[in-house]
Amino acid sequence: MKQQKTASVLVYVLILVNVALVIGYMIFSNTERLNNSISTATIAADIEQKLEEKALLSKKSVEYYNHNGGGFTDQIGCPKKITVQSEQTEESESDQSEGNISEEFSSILKKNAEWKPICEFFYNNQKAEIRFNSDFTQFENIFIDNRELAIYQNNGIFQVNMWDKRIKLEEFWPDRLDDNLNDDNGSKYIFLQGENQKYPWITDDDADFVKNIFWNIQSGKTENIFTIDSKILQKLKKNNYDFPSLESVQKPTFTIEILWEHENYDYTIKVLTFDKNMKFIRTELTQTINSKVGTLHFSKNLNYETYDYAFFIKNNSTNTYSYKIFATDTEWNSLAINPIAIKNKEIEVYVSHIFQNAGTYKKYDDIFRFPTELTVSQSVEN
Repeated sequence: MKQQKTASVLVYVLILVNVALVIGYMIFSNTERLNNSISTATIAADIEQKLEEKALLSKKSVEYYNHNGGGFTDQIGCPKKITVQSEQTEESESDQSEGNISEEFSSILKKNAEWKPICEFFYNNQKAEIRFNSDFTQFENIFIDNRELAIYQNNGIFQVNMWDKRIKLEEFWPDRLDDNLNDDNGSKYIFLQGENQKYPWITDDDADFVKNIFWNIQSGKTENIFTIDSKILQKLKKNNYDFPSLESVQKPTFTIEILWEHENYDYTIKVLTFDKNMKFIRTELTQTINSKVGTLHFSKNLNYETYDYAFFIKNNSTNTYSYKIFATDTEWNSLAINPIAIKNKEIEVYVSHIFQNAGTYKKYDDIFRFPTELTVSQSVEN
């Protein structure tokens, strides 16, 4: 009888232990699920915050580029008539009996190596630059043959003394172009004359908010800095900017520029390829910068129809990096990469962010809209 009681107690204890294990497992599983849910919710909240911060930064970029100038000022244009004459004679060009007495040229607005507006013409196969004063309201000097020659006025005509020659600048009436190339009217490009012809290589910086993406990354962190997917490409195309955009270029050159000066730059860039269902395919590029130069250029052939691409930066330094990313085509024209539209007093920004969680990549994206008083000369649909 005593043995039977002992056996019954043992069985009872084993049942209680099993029940306790089951309950413990259930509690553990539910706790793990709860922790995972909290972790997922935390990640989602963190990503949503990143999206909002990126959108706000884009909004501030729009406002900066459209409020950083002094308003439209058109007091002067490039000379349409430049005459080089001998100092010994004031005879006209038609008198050629004693050789080439005078030569006549015209100039065109360009940007020099410092990306400042100049008027350019050629004399004796040498490029000459007519430079403006700091306000871009008057001519200041001519740079020719590695020499800087002062410009002075004589009876309303701008003149330059060049050895035994005299250069006259005439017919420089206003050209409907803001003299400092920044009229802050929301225009996305600058007109040459009329409504259709544009200056080559010259655009008002009002449009730069769609050509640049800004962000920052803390020390030791890895961040998705740029994503190329079907939605971004569709929005860029639909916005119909007046300059090339990313979806029209199969092999763009990307530039990552660390802003602000640091003693040394240390970061790694990775470009990953995904299929259209966010399944990781391969690593297209891995490159580390560890030098005193913080700018990185790289070109990639991109198959937009089949793949999506994500750019990641890992900050290997002890500093927080602020950076800018932009893209250019084969002729170094800046491309639209940031799908922002301005319409009906509203700034619309599309942003996305990819992160890796336990080996799986996930993408969050959203559209943010901000009220604005900014108007544009040509509305863009989105």
